[in-house]
Amino acid sequence: MNIKIKFNFVYNLTDWLSKIVSINLCWVLFNIPTLIIILSMFVADTSKDLFSFVIPFIFSIIIFSFPATIAMFAVAKNLIIKIETNKNILSQYYINYKKHYKKSLLSGFPITVIWLFLIVDFFIFLNVNKLILTVLIMFCAILFTLTINYLSTIVFFEENLLDSFKRASFLTVANPTLILTIPLGSLLLIYLSIYFFQFLLLLCTGALIALYAFYLYYQFLKKINVV
Repeated sequence: MNIKIKFNFVYNLTDWLSKIVSINLCWVLFNIPTLIIILSMFVADTSKDLFSFVIPFIFSIIIFSFPATIAMFAVAKNLIIKIETNKNILSQYYINYKKHYKKSLLSGFPITVIWLFLIVDFFIFLNVNKLILTVLIMFCAILFTLTINYLSTIVFFEENLLDSFKRASFLTVANPTLILTIPLGSLLLIYLSIYFFQFLLLLCTGALIALYAFYLYYQFLKKINVV
């Protein structure tokens, strides 16, 4: 019996790890244009060269990264709520990428613009006013949680974008603990991946954040009897 239990544990662990790695590799693959631009920005010689990448970076986020991330959340949803499908991870990812692509573009533009203004303000006040900087950090946490809830709502309820945004906004306000747990958990995973386990960036960091965030989102839906 003990051997059987150990075998099942190892099998389930291996199965989950393979799915997490598959999701993350799909996400990285579909984000290659954005990653190339980011690497180019890091090696830019002057601020003028760096600025020349800003517009391509914004369009790349909207055209490639947002659809890729929504597809990742859609597959994460299937795993968290145990939706049975005969499709492998790559097939699920590609199907959801095509399914949500138009919606991703329409929702990605305003969110990217809002994030851009917030990031610019953050750097402007970085060494100027600590109070304003603290407020901006709080807004970043709120906006990050709202973005995550919005992505989760799009793939879970499959409503129109306005209704998805309204529902995501309500869920963000209704459960302030998510404003702490989602950003802090995500930041911890990113910190560990960058400073200690760099290989995780390629293999599982993005997928782990999606699974972690959607799990918290889904648990709150069950708590308020929405599902």
